[in-house]
Amino acid sequence: MTQRLFDEVIGTVPAPALDVHAIVRRQRRARRVRRILGGGAGALALAGALALGSALVGVHPDGVDPQPAATPSRVVPTDGFALQLGTRDQRQATADRLGAELDRAMRAQASGVGWIFEPDYLGEPMGPDGRQPVFTVEESGGENWIQASSGVARGSGKGSLQVNISSALCRSPGSTQPPQSSFAEVVPCDPPMICEGRLPCTAGTTPGGLPFTLVEQRETFENHPMVMFSAAVRLDSGLRLTLVVSADWGVDTSSVYAAEPPLTSAQALAVAATIADKIIS
Repeated sequence: MTQRLFDEVIGTVPAPALDVHAIVRRQRRARRVRRILGGGAGALALAGALALGSALVGVHPDGVDPQPAATPSRVVPTDGFALQLGTRDQRQATADRLGAELDRAMRAQASGVGWIFEPDYLGEPMGPDGRQPVFTVEESGGENWIQASSGVARGSGKGSLQVNISSALCRSPGSTQPPQSSFAEVVPCDPPMICEGRLPCTAGTTPGGLPFTLVEQRETFENHPMVMFSAAVRLDSGLRLTLVVSADWGVDTSSVYAAEPPLTSAQALAVAATIADKIIS
């Protein structure tokens, strides 16, 4: 990625008087996106935008292309919730609910994987393990970026997990508005949930009837092996819920790399689908 593109993803660094932790989150998010961009066109489309086995229409763990299947209608859960972002209290309530749903989905779909502390910057004091990620809602250009990230571990193997929901990284055809980031120059709003590019990819439908894609990326990044699973689900509102789990943990020169992420690709898909199916608008 060029320095210009990297700078545009991060955005203009705010004045020091603003929330330093918010700046750190933006920088860390940009590093994750840079790794996804390295995967090619299929991963780039995913950036513009989750083991359930046969319950996920179109998923075949043996890697064989699935046969056409009837798309189930949307199943509205009785315990579903809406992403309410109008007021500060609503945004906080939404963030709290998403955090609880992510923790619940991890316990149900990725047994044996636990939350661990992951520093946001070099020299940050280590914090306690076992705390579920805290979602934040950031506003930019009239759009809301909802995201959470955490370290994850299975045994001695560490990795990173990030979930985000956003509508800001796209531009409608013919729009004269400046893009919120460089992604908007190349990614259209509401692209179809299909597999594109050279990376292994599966497209299908969640048990709740929402379309998803699952991309597996195995590359070399800065002389280190990079293994990353990226799952995206299109919500009823058209927003994308994206979950990314990678086999690296830490910051920059302090990062450690594992052979595989703590979650399998099927588990990443199951966690994301479990959360997305509960979001009703």
